[in-house]
Amino acid sequence: MVFIARNTLRKAVEEIAREMDGPRALADIAQEAARRSGRRYTDHTPQTVADALARLPFMVRCGPGTYAPVRIALHGKAFRVPLTRDELARGQLSKRRLEPFYTALEKPPVLAASGRELATVYLRETALDQLRTALLEATAEALRETPRRERYLRSRRAGEVPAEASHPAGLTRLDSGFIDLAPLGLAARGGDPPREELPDLIVRWDRAAGVLQAEIRPRGGDDGAAVAREDRILANFLASRLPPQNAVLLGSLLVEAYARFPDLGRTPGSAPWDVVQGDGRMRVVSGDGGALDEVVIARPGMRTRRDGHGAAPQEAHRWLAAWARQLRARIRDHPHRLAAAWQRERRRLGLSDTVLAGARGKVVLLRKPSHGELLAEWDRALAEQGLSDKVRRRKVAHVETFAHYLETDVPKAASHLLDVDEADLRSFFFWTYIRRYPNSGSDAVTFTLDLRDFYRHQQRAGRIADVRFAELIHGVRDMIVERLELYEGLHLLTDEPDFDDLYATLFRG
Repeated sequence: MVFIARNTLRKAVEEIAREMDGPRALADIAQEAARRSGRRYTDHTPQTVADALARLPFMVRCGPGTYAPVRIALHGKAFRVPLTRDELARGQLSKRRLEPFYTALEKPPVLAASGRELATVYLRETALDQLRTALLEATAEALRETPRRERYLRSRRAGEVPAEASHPAGLTRLDSGFIDLAPLGLAARGGDPPREELPDLIVRWDRAAGVLQAEIRPRGGDDGAAVAREDRILANFLASRLPPQNAVLLGSLLVEAYARFPDLGRTPGSAPWDVVQGDGRMRVVSGDGGALDEVVIARPGMRTRRDGHGAAPQEAHRWLAAWARQLRARIRDHPHRLAAAWQRERRRLGLSDTVLAGARGKVVLLRKPSHGELLAEWDRALAEQGLSDKVRRRKVAHVETFAHYLETDVPKAASHLLDVDEADLRSFFFWTYIRRYPNSGSDAVTFTLDLRDFYRHQQRAGRIADVRFAELIHGVRDMIVERLELYEGLHLLTDEPDFDDLYATLFRG
């Protein structure tokens, strides 16, 4: 199966990435990954490998078609963390302030110039007791109210807390999420000093020692020209990577920028948050300087559902409120639109109002070919049609994905490709596909097209008598795309009181 082959290939990619001691071309990584996994190398393999590399937080693209472990690409690079009054008063720094570099470097120790570690601050026992109580209460509440755990809840009595939640593991010494700044020798500051008098924390990666070296510098004490030069490099790169119609996470772009440009991270330049805020070619959609890995940026003129910082607060609030109202209305109308589209397409195809259309029962075969045999035959038929390798692979992969779904998720009566009907296709595309598969609107369209073409081939081969059940699902493809969009939007309303009702309404029918 394609998904098994891809999983094997991705494991090989991670093994290679762990062994790398320098930058390496994507083509070379793809060739070795195919060899290690025993998978045939094709034109599509480099893209699959690139996707696998993008999922590894410790890897970074350090040039066109070139990748390296972050620990190697960022050797000697430094970044700036402006300290706040509260951090100085507490003598502690949130680890989130070291992101996105901290996680990309796999959370190494942070050392002061003296060699002392800026150690993790752990919660005291009294705080642990409070946390245990809060965890139990939150778990019970979540199990009672979260609709997406419906299968889990059906096996339990209402309000019952699972046994595994009664004794939270690993809470004898819990990481608070902060590190101790005392080794830096910061003197206590009285009063309320202005921002420009607060110091900066400079954190530099030492690959040989495997640590982040931290030091304190007066704010504004570095060479202004050197700082400005680094700021221009970073700003130009970020602005060049903003798509016209989408917002992107800042974190991954920051790591890539530091890996790509030798002059970036030397002094270092200003805090990345200040660079973004000070450049008119980009704007912050969500997040703040306290956790750069959660910051989302976009072009200044682009509107997104996540807006909040790009316009005046009142204007952004009105826009978001209007969008939420529109989303609610579309979700409530969706089941009716789907029902109408389904019946309209059935009438167009001349299907009965009561009898399900499908392959099952139309032709009695003495022996059904296995899924592997059907897929191999389909692959050969597509090759004979002269289709490009890319299109042929896509068509085979879509049928293979659906075959795996039938083998693992559907009752035995309908577990074969030649036994499905319109109910099976509807259940797959309007429930399983929406909730469990990585997908997009364009993939939904091509998926239904490729299944229709596969079943047309089976009809020509005499294995089924009527292909209209597959024509039907392709005919309502726009409704699959609509449900995908609504489901994505619904995730932004999880804290709203009507979320449960909206969720149930969206998946009705």
